[in-house]
This record gives sequence, structure tokens and C-alpha cells, in this order.
Amino acid sequence: MPHLHPEYVGTIRELPDKEFHPQDFMDYFDVMDLSEDGYWGFPESGTAAKGAKLLDIMVESALQYLERIEQHHKSLSKGADGQG
Repeated sequence: MPHLHPEYVGTIRELPDKEFHPQDFMDYFDVMDLSEDGYWGFPESGTAAKGAKLLDIMVESALQYLERIEQHHKSLSKGADGQG
């Protein structure tokens, strides 16, 4: 968020208690039920630069995955009509 929408990022206080509920609880509870500030983990370690790098990695990974799907689709199409 500091990279994409810094205007929505408030002050993040470092919590003295570094104990967190297990991550898989996030599937069953609203984060506001588990954390008074509405986050899980260590957001104070985040920066806009880290966010930009992570976004670049995610976009590149998504594009590579879509390319794999396209290649697989092409190979299925060739096999279905007996032509190649």
C-alpha cells in the first residue's frame, strides 16, 4: 500500500508483543477480530520500494503463468485435431 496508495497508509506502530495468531486463522476470522489495528505480521517493515519490487515480481510471475497456460492450450489444440 505505501507504493500503490500511500494516502491510505496511516501510522503503523510497532507492537511490543510479537506473538500473532496462526496465519491459517486468517481464513476463518476477520483481521479486525485478531488485531486491534487491522493487520497481521510486521507492516512496520514495509516500504514503498519493497512494495514496488514485490509488485514487479508478482506481475512478472503472473505473465509467465499466463504464457504457460497459453502454451498448454496450444499443445492441447494441436493434439485435438490431429494436426501440428
